[in-house]
Amino acid sequence: MRTWFICLLFGVLTFGLGPKIAMAQTIAEKNDKEIRVQEISETLRCVVCKNQSIADSDADLAKNLVALVEERVEAGDSDEEVRAYIVDRYGEFVLLKPTWSWQNAGLWVSPFLLFLLASISAWMFIKSKPKGALKPSTSLSADERKELDQLLGKTKDRS
Repeated sequence: MRTWFICLLFGVLTFGLGPKIAMAQTIAEKNDKEIRVQEISETLRCVVCKNQSIADSDADLAKNLVALVEERVEAGDSDEEVRAYIVDRYGEFVLLKPTWSWQNAGLWVSPFLLFLLASISAWMFIKSKPKGALKPSTSLSADERKELDQLLGKTKDRS
């Protein structure tokens, strides 16, 4: 009698909780996929909007891209495979953070080169001036002194 009770209790717990555990696992997997889709969508640029991710955009094309990302995640692609698939279709522009390659090396290096060129030009400009050219002259000639005194209304009596 006692063995039957234990078997019955074991069966109820196993078959009663089994579908609920499986359902909880399905929900967890679904949440994981939704999180992955959101994370991938935040790294992809909307080609209609300027500097806005497809996750944040309200454009129809952005919604279609999010649906495409969901489809690729459901198909079992990794995050990098999904990004590569989108880049193959829309080009490197679709990435909010472009990768380093020799094709876009100029974009990565040009700000530093421009700063270096401007710094060298400024240094050469400052060095090319004569040393006294940057300082104002403080001495006046006798004619300049007279003219200044007349302008200021001063008369000098030197008797």
